[in-house]
Amino acid sequence: MAHAQAAVNVYRSAQEVFDFLADGTNNPKWHPGILNVQKVTDGDVGVGTRFAQTIQGKGRFSRPVRADYEITVFEPGQILGFKLTAGPLRAEGRYMIGSDEGTTTVQFDLQLPPITLFQKFKDKSMQKALEQDVLSIRNLPQLLGGTPPEEDGQ
Repeated sequence: MAHAQAAVNVYRSAQEVFDFLADGTNNPKWHPGILNVQKVTDGDVGVGTRFAQTIQGKGRFSRPVRADYEITVFEPGQILGFKLTAGPLRAEGRYMIGSDEGTTTVQFDLQLPPITLFQKFKDKSMQKALEQDVLSIRNLPQLLGGTPPEEDGQ
């Protein structure tokens, strides 16, 4: 099973960070591989909320690809889980959010269970793709607060 994780510190409250991540329409702001996202279910975001997402394809045929997803875990300010429901890969992901003295740590985990024998053989390339994907979380501090409050004059 391919799995990757990365973490970053953001100088905003855990709830602010959670709310930003829960609103899938923000994904293209911090994840360069995501082209666009639309919420397709009515109501507030929570377990069962679905988003239609288009990502930039990789490899030889690098045209846009659907990668729709659904929220599977929704614990405000703490955990946001999702699974891809459309596209070539059916990854599952989770943002674990913790806060300590004004610093919020976001850990982004992605995993891709082996679905077919073919995917098992491609595990190394998928592992590399997942590792690159989770590193996009490093873009969050620039959007939400990249320097500790005491360093930016507050």
